Amino acid sequence: MSADIPSKKQIAAAFSVKASRYRSGAFIQHQILCRLVPLIETAGGFGLPWLDAGCGAGSLDGLLGNKNVSVNLIRTDFAFGVLRSPHREQERRSPAVQSDIEALPFGSCLFGGVVASSVFQWLPRQDLGLREIHRVLAPGGALIFSVFLSGSFCQVFLLRQERNLGIPVHLQSRDEFVDRMRASRLSLAHVETFDEEYYFSSGLGVMKYLSGIGSTAVSGRRLLRKEVLALCDEYEEKFATARGVPLTVCVAFGTAVKGG
Repeated sequence: MSADIPSKKQIAAAFSVKASRYRSGAFIQHQILCRLVPLIETAGGFGLPWLDAGCGAGSLDGLLGNKNVSVNLIRTDFAFGVLRSPHREQERRSPAVQSDIEALPFGSCLFGGVVASSVFQWLPRQDLGLREIHRVLAPGGALIFSVFLSGSFCQVFLLRQERNLGIPVHLQSRDEFVDRMRASRLSLAHVETFDEEYYFSSGLGVMKYLSGIGSTAVSGRRLLRKEVLALCDEYEEKFATARGVPLTVCVAFGTAVKGG
């Protein structure tokens, strides 16, 4: 299956449209982000600001606040809509800048740390994004990352392949991602992987989840409603279990450090 990553404008538009529902709907991404909080706590470097790159609806703000992590966080995302998404009043709200992770509008060696969670699979040039992160990190600064790996969403992608439809994200193996990170001159300090199956009540529930996280960004033809419903029915016929309709997720997460 070949990746057919949509343009940045298509991705930004899809995420912006779904911004009001992203926080409540992106529960898998939120659970992944929760795994990163302890890595941020132990990374240090809080004497300098931290960058939340590809911040989405800004859940990291609240998670760090709940842990009383004293960090000056700056959020950035290419999708302007998610930067303006509603938030609970009791949550702190950090400054936000609309920008492209492949061309960050910040000076070099500015940040004590960068968080990039569930971002890299959307980048057509991951090497550029990693190099930019390396550039803006101060010496000794940490990149705390998560990335979806090959095998994620395999049920949906199998059905798309049968219809000669492309895959809108770039999924790679752990080793491929690690090689790209090393090529950016970031030293991998810690990496873990986990595979998980999440269960939904129906195939339509899976598709609504995927739509709610912006996966309607596609470079090719979008499916008609009747085609989506037929896809949901086939999804259930092929994959439904006694526990529900599964969606597989494979993720790598960890810490990389910029040398001094």
